[in-house]
Amino acid sequence: MPTRDELLPEIAATIPDAADQILSRSYALYRVDGATAANLRAAHRAAVGFFQEAMRAGCGCESDRRSSGGNSGGLIERFRRIVNGNLYGYNIPMQTKELFRTWHHPRSGFGSEPNGDKGEEGAEEKLFSQQQPWPSSEFCVRSFRVAKDLDQLLSECLSQIKIALGHRLQVHACNSGSAKLLSSKRRQPVSLEDSVPKRRRTSLAGIGKPIDIESGRDTHVDFLRSAGCPLDYFFYHNRVPHATNCSEHIDRGALVAVCLTDVPGLEVCASAPATSSERLFLCPEVLVHNESLYRERSENSSCSDLVCIMAGDQLSRVLLPRENNHGYPQRITPCVHRVRNPLKRARVSISYELRLDDP
Repeated sequence: MPTRDELLPEIAATIPDAADQILSRSYALYRVDGATAANLRAAHRAAVGFFQEAMRAGCGCESDRRSSGGNSGGLIERFRRIVNGNLYGYNIPMQTKELFRTWHHPRSGFGSEPNGDKGEEGAEEKLFSQQQPWPSSEFCVRSFRVAKDLDQLLSECLSQIKIALGHRLQVHACNSGSAKLLSSKRRQPVSLEDSVPKRRRTSLAGIGKPIDIESGRDTHVDFLRSAGCPLDYFFYHNRVPHATNCSEHIDRGALVAVCLTDVPGLEVCASAPATSSERLFLCPEVLVHNESLYRERSENSSCSDLVCIMAGDQLSRVLLPRENNHGYPQRITPCVHRVRNPLKRARVSISYELRLDDP
């Protein structure tokens, strides 16, 4: 495997350049324009503010207040300590992780709790709202703008990928001197090109099955009103086999845009059967002192203007069968997040994907 120094990422100057890089190495770093960068920074500040507000608010559950010694913060006060970049204690139970996952309920307005309808469904909604700090209106507005910006960026990138693939097929046909070869090549499955006209968009924020949205509809409004939000929080390394982790959000047929905020790298943390875990870097780690990639990086503006665009087939490398300690083949469940060394506080991820139709 190439070393990190050999794979230091180059910043794509144009969308076609980014498309070429994605075709050659499955990812690209792209510097967005000033307006998009401003939206990313504003969304990052809103996300941090929401996180801090939720930390102060707590759950308010009576049992948690008793167990925490009567502290007003309730459940949250017990998990303030950050270990290796994660909120200590947030591996189990799964409900505590859901506390900070940002959802937008389809029956609720921006920044409000779901209606307490009668019946079993209403009871479940009411219980969920008691455990879930709902995002503010500013948070939702910023999320909406980020979703539009990244959706446009990924759509343009997909178009350029389709053009680049078409050119490659034409060159190959000319070199071979066979039009029949070109026709047969086009019939072969090409994961990105074949699915470009039929795409659907989902967020990485929801737990469980993704929300499908028809491309002809008002994507972003439906996107936000269908339990979707492009800002997500990955605070944890989930090593509990039966619990939901980030593998639920990974689609091997998608282009994923990850905004590089306060952490300079991107990796897949794959839970191993034993105590150790395997890490496979999707985007080579960028050192903190490499200021050429982090212009105007400060405490007040930690979100840079760089976006990492990944092709889904890059994620498939960690899904190859491996043998566990007992000699049985096992598929590793990856968790996608960004990292730095040392990790001193919880991560704030801003992610969005443009999902292609399943083959």
